[in-house]
Amino acid sequence: INAEYMGHFLSVYFFSSPPPFLPPFLLPSMVRFFHLFGVFVASSCYFFCGLRAATAAPGNQQQQQQQHQHQQQHQRVPEFFHTQPHTNNWAVIVSTSKYYFNYRHESNALGLYHLLRKMGLPDDHIILMLTEGVACDARNPFPAQVFGDTTHDPDLYGRHVEVDYRNYEVTVENFLRVLTGRHAPHVPQSKRLRTDEGSNIFLYLTGHGGDEFLKFQDAEELSSQDLADAIQQMHEKKRYRDLFFMSDTCQAATLGNSIYSPNVLALGSSRKGENSYGLSSDPSLGASTIDRMTYFILKFTSEFQQNSNSTLKAMLRALDPDFVWSHPTVRKDLFPRDLHQIRLTEFFSEQIRQSFTPLVSPFLGEDLPTNLPYMGHSAALYSPQPRSSHPHDLRHPYQHQPPLPLLRFEWQFFAGGASFFIFAMLMSFLCVDTPYQEPRQMSPEEYAEAVRQHKEVLAEKEAQRKQRKAERRRNRRLKYDSDLDLDDNESTTPEGSDPEQ
Repeated sequence: INAEYMGHFLSVYFFSSPPPFLPPFLLPSMVRFFHLFGVFVASSCYFFCGLRAATAAPGNQQQQQQQHQHQQQHQRVPEFFHTQPHTNNWAVIVSTSKYYFNYRHESNALGLYHLLRKMGLPDDHIILMLTEGVACDARNPFPAQVFGDTTHDPDLYGRHVEVDYRNYEVTVENFLRVLTGRHAPHVPQSKRLRTDEGSNIFLYLTGHGGDEFLKFQDAEELSSQDLADAIQQMHEKKRYRDLFFMSDTCQAATLGNSIYSPNVLALGSSRKGENSYGLSSDPSLGASTIDRMTYFILKFTSEFQQNSNSTLKAMLRALDPDFVWSHPTVRKDLFPRDLHQIRLTEFFSEQIRQSFTPLVSPFLGEDLPTNLPYMGHSAALYSPQPRSSHPHDLRHPYQHQPPLPLLRFEWQFFAGGASFFIFAMLMSFLCVDTPYQEPRQMSPEEYAEAVRQHKEVLAEKEAQRKQRKAERRRNRRLKYDSDLDLDDNESTTPEGSDPEQ
């Protein structure tokens, strides 16, 4: 029935009036052709509908599932071979405050430094920037010692601490040079961040800050835009794989507002308009020993081991605003994974554990391991090289496997499609065939009337166009005259004034 209506529609639409280039004796044949063409289009639709219905048969569900798994395997396994592995960890720890009353800022940096050393991160992978205005200050009752709590144990400063940038070397320029790798030739390798595209970087800043800025020794400021541009340069130079930025300052979350590079996770100790508070004041020192967020982070990680599975989400739960006295905020829109999937050891530990999506191995027919053994800093030597996708390359991992056909044509497909095609053809020939009718010719009087009406419409449109054109000319003339009158009024001399003056 649909084919019949389509044939009638096409024949009536195209042949309501005879075309001048087509002989009259061919009109019945052309009408019949368009009628059969409509039948063909409709039957083709029925055929593909039957094909789709046949593919949904219960007997083919298992085959479709196998094809779907095989396609997923072809899509995901090349990603496994081309993904840059996580090869090493680095850290940049900066305390930007000087003077003795900023005792807690230096304690913050040293506390994070010893956490990384305890987790196995070597010292040559940690860039430590300290102003060192606390340990050797004359008001310090414990010379050359820095403590993180009121028990005065342990000493954070005298336990094999290697400071890379000290005193007046802690500047915004040197900090940005460390991140971007733009050093002068004489700068030693120990003061450089020698990372690559497989490095995870932990960046920690502490000091006095405000809305999108951080002060360096009360002399200069680092803005959030400066930090964002430096991280973007690191991304363009492939100097990091993932970057975890943590800041413990007043309004610390605003430092990460301008970051726009991928794979960056930013944690701030306080929101915009909030302060970052010290834990407690030590009467014997005359200053606060450590900031609250850093203290609770160190407390949470005090029992950590190199193979710990604690996640960043678990650490954030330990930062209770009732105890921190501010709201630690995470910016995670630039990071591809959820917080419960990020292990802290990915940034804090030397132990490198690769995590891959479980796949079906094309070689062994079993699941790949989700946790590979420790590979150390030479993991790049064992990382798989990109494979060629050329079909004749013998190194291609799927060269030995014949590709599965995307669609298997079985008898169900042909039976379903052929039945609909035969049904449509029978309905077309069994229906009442409409006899061909000659199109009605117009009389000379009717033709003359149609021409006259057409000319009247054209004349009316031309008159309207001329009227609009005259109206525009009149408006322009009135505007020109009004401008002249205004100029004449402005040029007149007011009464009581001297014309010459």
